[in-house]
Amino acid sequence: MPYMKLLLLLCLFPSSLLAQQLDSCGLNNNPTLNKQETTYFNARFQEIRSGFNFTNKRLIFITGETGSVLGSKREYFDYVKKWQDEHGRNYLGGSSLTPLTDAQRAQSVGYDAIVTYWSKIRPSPDRVIK
Repeated sequence: MPYMKLLLLLCLFPSSLLAQQLDSCGLNNNPTLNKQETTYFNARFQEIRSGFNFTNKRLIFITGETGSVLGSKREYFDYVKKWQDEHGRNYLGGSSLTPLTDAQRAQSVGYDAIVTYWSKIRPSPDRVIK
């Protein structure tokens, strides 16, 4: 029985840690992530980021059903906080990560990746950059 309690605490700890860090996320629309935003995205996309690290990265946020609306970091985290409060989840549906190539970073004037949210379609990075 003591092992079950320990296991439960270990399972809940990362979730509560992320919830606490959300207070410092999305406070502005600066595309460069702060430390807490970096921690959130590294954990959120841990399984699919293939070594991509969000430290000191600049993100483009895209939303809309077809992935055609420019979103914002503040809006993204407002939704995350709302879902955390209402549903106990700290992630958004239709979210995806698209790291940019060196050529795409140059074309986008220094952005490192695209994060989509509330989107059924993952937009082409070249279309987003244009």
